[in-house]
Parts: sequence; structure tokens; C-alpha cells
Amino acid sequence: MKKSYFYFGLVSLMLSFGIISCKKDTAAVVETTTEDNLISQDIEEEIDFDINSQIDFRGCPIVTWAQPQGTFPNVVTLDFGNGCSNTGFRTKKGKLRVALSSSFLTPGATRTVTFDGFSIDDVTVTGVKTTTNQGLANNIWSLSRNADLTFSFPNGKSSTWKPSYVIAWVEGSTTLSVADDVFNMTGNATGTDRNGVAYQCSITSPLVRNRTCNWISKGTIDVTALSKTYKLDFGNGECDQKAVVTDYNGNTKEIRIRRWW
Repeated sequence: MKKSYFYFGLVSLMLSFGIISCKKDTAAVVETTTEDNLISQDIEEEIDFDINSQIDFRGCPIVTWAQPQGTFPNVVTLDFGNGCSNTGFRTKKGKLRVALSSSFLTPGATRTVTFDGFSIDDVTVTGVKTTTNQGLANNIWSLSRNADLTFSFPNGKSSTWKPSYVIAWVEGSTTLSVADDVFNMTGNATGTDRNGVAYQCSITSPLVRNRTCNWISKGTIDVTALSKTYKLDFGNGECDQKAVVTDYNGNTKEIRIRRWW
């Protein structure tokens, strides 16, 4: 059975407009906060990619089931060992443990993920995330997801991430391949950045994640920190690493993905 879900590819957001306040320090704080917001989304969605695609893996990770596959409840473990890459450009280590209450195409079924020494690109992930099948309406499956995660970076700093999302599985739910999956996501999230600054984000236009693209290809998010709100626009369907940021004065800037650690 194909497991549902998707991941987001955007990792950073550079808001260096220099106009968030009269002090450059404030602009730098908001830049860091918004960047960590997108890093959190990216890492979390990469985890979902690993889980959804586990039936297609060949050697990375090693997949084991506590009970015979297809029986429930069950726990599946994805073991990346001391480091391997199943996507060709991201290194994972440690284990993901996924507790399945039932077949995930069953209304009410839950999938709970915990972590055992797990990291992506040397960012250690701890906490728990749960996805629930909310049922089928108009031939579209609805999923809810809640998580409480901490990301620990190699330099000793950490950030937190608490999303509450609703995901519509709009294409690909009737096939065995994950390659044709398309998901639309709505909802909100809160978190703290690597310097302890609190922020909120709200999806203002559904985020579109096409399984054949590594990045979000459409949708908008409002990110608020230090009482300032910025809009992030992922475009109109193009598969690229670009997005446009608009500040509260209407100034815009094109940004790309980058890692800060």
C-alpha cells in the first residue's frame, strides 16, 4: 500500500530589505527567524518523503516491520545507519520509527513518527509527529498533521516547530506509485528560531507539492515575527528553488534555497 504524504523543499528565506525597522539588528533577527521557519518545514517534509517512499527504497534505508507487513497495528523502522542518501543529495543518519494504527487508507487511521538518533544533513531531529486520515470527500482524501519537533544544529543552536496542517491528497491516491502524488496544504504553525525568537506562520493560499518536484511549486505563506509580517510567494507552478518575499511596505525580493549551518 502506498503511504501518503509529501515534503517541502524550501530551506531558507532572506529578508534583508533593511527596512523592518530603523535598526539593522531587528532586520537581522527577522531574517534569521523566517529562515528557520522554512528550514523547519523543509526538514519535516523530507521525513515524510522518506516514510511515503519506503516501499521504493533499495538499500537506503533498511526497512523492517515489527509484525508481518500488512497487519495492524504495526511499527515500521527506517534505519539509515551511520549515514546514507536515498534522494541523491541529502544525508540521513539514525532511525525513524513509524507506528501505524491501521492501513493508512482507512478513515481514522493514524501514523505516529518518533526519532532515534535521526538527523538530516547533520541537523538532529527530536520530538513526535502524528498524521491522521480524516476521511474521503469528493474522491479526495483529507489528512491532518500535528507535530512538536526540535531541530538541533551542528553549531549547538536549536529551533522548534509546531505545525497544525490539513492536507488534501488531490492526485495519485488510486495508484501504487508515489511519483504521481500531488498534495495541497493549509493551516498554521508556530516556532522559535535558533536565537529563541518566537514566530507564527499562516498558509494564505494552499501550498502545492508535486511529488515529481523537490520544491513547493505554488502557494503563499505569511510569516510574522517581532510584530512584522512578510509574505512568501512560491509562484504559479514552476518547479524551481525560487520564491518572492514581500515585506510590510510592499518591497519585494527573489530568494533561493541555502543552508546556513
